[in-house]
Amino acid sequence: MLAVKGIYDGSTVQLLEQIDLKKTYYVAVTFLEPFHRKDLDERKRKLLSLCGSWKDNRSPEEIIRDIHKSRKDSDRLENGL
Repeated sequence: MLAVKGIYDGSTVQLLEQIDLKKTYYVAVTFLEPFHRKDLDERKRKLLSLCGSWKDNRSPEEIIRDIHKSRKDSDRLENGL
């Protein structure tokens, strides 16, 4: 089962996420709560406030190299979950 959010405008449902399904599916539509434009605007504002919050002078390659170097081998899942 796959769940995606969307908005119903009184006649159609607009998905808020891109999905890549090639077959025909049955769907279950659940109406959660009324949509208010200000709610979406607030979410956008919060997301945009994070833009540029990561300050680092290293190149992407240096950051990736540092991430890989900091990883530690673990045998915690050696036998599965």
